[in-house]
Amino acid sequence: MKKSITTFTMNKNFTFEQLFSDMINKTIDFKWESSFNKKNHKLTEFQNTVLDKRDENLIKEKLRFLAKISKNYTDEEIKIQSIKEPIKKKLVTTIEKYNKQQGLCVFNSIILYHWLIESGIQKEDLNFVQGILTSDRTSYGIFPPTMNTKHAYLTYKQAVIDSTSFQTDYYFNGQPVSPMFVLGKKSEFHKIFTHRGIQESDEIIDTYTKRFEEETGTAINEWIGILRTVSGIQ
Repeated sequence: MKKSITTFTMNKNFTFEQLFSDMINKTIDFKWESSFNKKNHKLTEFQNTVLDKRDENLIKEKLRFLAKISKNYTDEEIKIQSIKEPIKKKLVTTIEKYNKQQGLCVFNSIILYHWLIESGIQKEDLNFVQGILTSDRTSYGIFPPTMNTKHAYLTYKQAVIDSTSFQTDYYFNGQPVSPMFVLGKKSEFHKIFTHRGIQESDEIIDTYTKRFEEETGTAINEWIGILRTVSGIQ
């Protein structure tokens, strides 16, 4: 299945900061908003630390739902057309819209950010991050062995929450190399990823939130209601 994502090899003389700056400035279909300045900012490498069980339980069910429904319906027009429930259809058509624009990682991260806060996650520990996702598939014998893409995700207490890691799917011996989602450090497959980025300000989160509300004609509290209705998860 084709996923709408653009990956880049990296010139050995480039820094990750230069690469990210070039990526967000040359985007055509989806406009990236960021406080990033390559002269003043360094991308943090997140270590994918393991969350304690309580925190993991608060996040995992919602993350798995959003990742699964996104993976199941991206680039699947026939499956989308067959959906009968209007609310579910609105969700998956919006997911597919931003997938085609190469902005799904941003949309998913923003709506998940608000859903988690409404569900009781502490805002001061939750961050919206934009930066570079590096996938290293050297040990799987896949060419090219290393790829970089601009990417958006969340962190909670410095642990990565990534609902669109499936977009980097590559197959080895018929098995997907990429996990469907990333929540901290949980498996061997997660070791192929390195997440680097900057924790964006509330201003950037607000900018994206208002933009998605305008583009979809749906307020963020309505999106949370749609997610809860379709998933059955509060």
